[in-house]
Amino acid sequence: MDTTLLERVTRELALRKRLQEALLVFSRGVSARLALETGLEALAREVNDLFGADRTSIWLHDRRTQSLGLSGSSDSRIDAAQERIPTTDDSPIARGLRQDGVQVTGSGASRMLVAPLRGWRRALGTIVIDGRPRNVDDEQMVELSTDLARQLSIAVEGVVVLDELIRQQARLLQSEKLASLGHFIAGIAHEMNNPLQSVLGHLELMIESKEHAAGRTELKRIYLDAQRAAKIVHNLLVFGGSRRATREDVDVDALIAGVIAIREAALPKSGVQVVRGDDAASDLRVAGDSELLQQALLNIVINAEQAIGDAGTSGRVTITPAAQNRRVVITLDDTGPGIAPDILPRIFDPFFTTKEVGKGTGLGLAIVYGIVHEHGGTIQASAAPHRGARFTIELPPGGQAPQGV
Repeated sequence: MDTTLLERVTRELALRKRLQEALLVFSRGVSARLALETGLEALAREVNDLFGADRTSIWLHDRRTQSLGLSGSSDSRIDAAQERIPTTDDSPIARGLRQDGVQVTGSGASRMLVAPLRGWRRALGTIVIDGRPRNVDDEQMVELSTDLARQLSIAVEGVVVLDELIRQQARLLQSEKLASLGHFIAGIAHEMNNPLQSVLGHLELMIESKEHAAGRTELKRIYLDAQRAAKIVHNLLVFGGSRRATREDVDVDALIAGVIAIREAALPKSGVQVVRGDDAASDLRVAGDSELLQQALLNIVINAEQAIGDAGTSGRVTITPAAQNRRVVITLDDTGPGIAPDILPRIFDPFFTTKEVGKGTGLGLAIVYGIVHEHGGTIQASAAPHRGARFTIELPPGGQAPQGV
């Protein structure tokens, strides 16, 4: 055999062995979404060193937002959380998601190899290798990256499917828990409501009566406490489903404008500005009950205001509607202290609160969950991209489906 050919074959076999070892380490260490992102970072660095490229990055497809998010890069200077590309983008990275095989574009320093990650009936993402690799020739590069993409696709799809199953199970358990608890709570709330309204009525008469003028201050204090109890009962009834959602076309612009207008009056006291996002979509409609949907948004906004206030700062809540994957998505981002990771799984549980006794019933976000679920939608809480908390609500469209991707 020719010496040059022998060296080439030997080098390629060594590269394939190292690549297999890197993939094996990756597969063994990945069993959840968080571990997936950590593993992809390490794999991107290993692949980049292996090929001698300028940079290697791995992008995963988010079906909910129809975008590609940077999940692993050999360049530690890049903040992966900030890098996101719409799947409809005309860049080589996005086009790679829609292609069947490895594609090479550009030359020299601007050279880019893009290999699609494909699962069973789904696009998973892309692998991108920038620059001309120093350790392999073009033919080897295409062959090795094709093998890499195929094997990485298997590992990634396993994690993605498992993650989806866990999320579905959690939503099902949450729905069942809220449904059974809701019926129980609604019954108690109905029993409490009638005598409580009677107490409020008698207190109003006593406050207005001249006979009780001397004790009017104490009566007013009792009345305020009774009003607080009545508000709790009202929330219990909403949570229990006694207020059923009607179905009509709801203008999302008007819905958000109403929430902003209501909270504008509280700005001097709260120090929290509620605004519409700069890149918000217009002319969106959802099918549902405008009063209940407004209540859901208000509960999230008020929760954010309280969190920001407890931190002793002023801040902002940004509401951004969008059309994504034939759903209407409303995102609420705040600049507060955020949500601790150990709290996230319980954030929508009824009666769960981090506030001190007397400052919260723990029903605000549980009611939001119930309202969104009643509308056939979903809601997720997460950390906002920069700082604070993010709530993402997905709802079925009203009238014709929105024309988003």
